[in-house]
Amino acid sequence: MNAYLTFGLLSVAVSLFAVSANSTIDSPPPAPGLRLVAQYKMPQQEIARYAALAAGKAHEGPQRTNSLFADRAPWVGPQRQVGVGANPYTLVYVVSGVARTAGEVQAQWQTGWEIQESATARREVMVSPAANARSGLAAGEAVTFTATSGRLSFRGERRAAPMLGVVQTRNLDIAEVELQVWSGAALPGWPPLPLPLPALLALMALGLLLSLVFRRRQRRALVF
Repeated sequence: MNAYLTFGLLSVAVSLFAVSANSTIDSPPPAPGLRLVAQYKMPQQEIARYAALAAGKAHEGPQRTNSLFADRAPWVGPQRQVGVGANPYTLVYVVSGVARTAGEVQAQWQTGWEIQESATARREVMVSPAANARSGLAAGEAVTFTATSGRLSFRGERRAAPMLGVVQTRNLDIAEVELQVWSGAALPGWPPLPLPLPALLALMALGLLLSLVFRRRQRRALVF
């Protein structure tokens, strides 16, 4: 490679490195999957039940026997066809509400799948995300928690329903709960550019121009 062209490319690389080192642009969070295949809003009667549980005023109701969930009556979404060609699956929950009092707010939920094994048999598989907490909130301040479960792949074609249940909430009045079902593995994204593309192209042009100027001066020095 021509030494002068190399000098120009190195100038561009140094410029980009300097800009990147001082860049404060935040990259968007990666997608939890390749495509969003379902999105559910938890019914308000379920949210009211969780509020009663937190207040110690819940009435005894039907519970699932042998459930893996801490919440023995978790919400179960509609069944859907899952399996080959769409694996893996990822569940994402979004919980919105307000801080009841000033201080820290916590929310931990369980996600999982109810898999239809046969006409009469079903089983639960847990893919729980981590707990959420936020401190320094004012009383009545709005807060939203988002958590992503681990990926789960199904063998063969079968029917399964996403599940969502509460483990604990603290100092949180829940307004809305959403459960998302993502399918496939998200494609790796390119790292964020430190500058808009036109600015990067201008830097590259400047580097090449400097290399040409340097080369012309070297030639004149050789002539004289």
